[in-house]
Amino acid sequence: MKDNTKKDRFGIIEYDQADPLRWDGFVFENRYGFVYYRYEYLRADQKEDTINKSFAVIDHATNHILALCPLFFRIVDEKITDVYCRSGILVKDDLGNNLRSKLAKYIFTYLNSCLEKSENKTFEAEIPALAILDHDHLRVNPLIHFGFKPGIRYTWITCIRDDPEILMSKFEPSTRADIRKLDQGNEFCFEEILDADKTQKDRFGDLLSLCKETYSRNHASARSDDYYRNIYYNLDEGYRRIFFLRNKEDDKAVAAAVFFIYRNKAHYDIGASITHKVRGTGKLLIYKSFLKLRDSGIDYVEMGGAYPYLPVSNKKRGISDFKKSFGCTLYPMLLGEFMSQV
Repeated sequence: MKDNTKKDRFGIIEYDQADPLRWDGFVFENRYGFVYYRYEYLRADQKEDTINKSFAVIDHATNHILALCPLFFRIVDEKITDVYCRSGILVKDDLGNNLRSKLAKYIFTYLNSCLEKSENKTFEAEIPALAILDHDHLRVNPLIHFGFKPGIRYTWITCIRDDPEILMSKFEPSTRADIRKLDQGNEFCFEEILDADKTQKDRFGDLLSLCKETYSRNHASARSDDYYRNIYYNLDEGYRRIFFLRNKEDDKAVAAAVFFIYRNKAHYDIGASITHKVRGTGKLLIYKSFLKLRDSGIDYVEMGGAYPYLPVSNKKRGISDFKKSFGCTLYPMLLGEFMSQV
């Protein structure tokens, strides 16, 4: 007897069942790939109160991956309270319009089914700015095709491929002056934590304490200890680079910076320092980090959130101006809000 059962064109492979090499292979093969889609990063990004529900969509006809979506469920009292997605949806390059349309409908339906389980019926996503940096032809926010209400915000990005003097000349005058003064003073030493050094628990303790002190000072919500532990111990230098500025006299850590790496780009994810410090220590650390990153093939650094429209007295504006001072230019970040249609 003929089997008339219609098989779905697409299928879901959940994170825990996926082949990490195949997953990362898809990220690297496609033009909008970035570190925040990579397999081990998604494991590190998982928080204590979440379940990693990231998934790949495969085409049953070819067994090829067509899309990836980082997705997490937040659990409180054994209930799903929120769904969150840091980096939007990564879709295979150059899909035909017909296949892309069918894929979009499939993902839209699947995301709706995820929200059915959640108390909160909306979630937000963003496409990493560095992922679209080289693609000026992008005129439409891709998230709109998957049922997301499109939005935009801005971030600071700078090019660091120039020689040190030219690079420094792009910085704002006060930043240049602070860096040169401290660099000539010979009071601090610069340190990178390499993979071979990750077992030095005192260095992890330094990172953790600096982050907690910084978040407390800025009245911001700190990430979990597990997040810092994961990026310190469980990610290698192909994913992230960790730098410290330390007092030469007593080896005390006064500032730290963590950058996530993808091809020739880096994202400044963590900046932390002690509260009572010499003026310019953070600037010196960033400059020294730029030189190290540049020497290893990094051309662009995203420094993060840009808020030039806020009052000068606003803390976010101060942090934004600090980032801008490194010769940065405004770039868009494409956002999306997904709302349940059920």
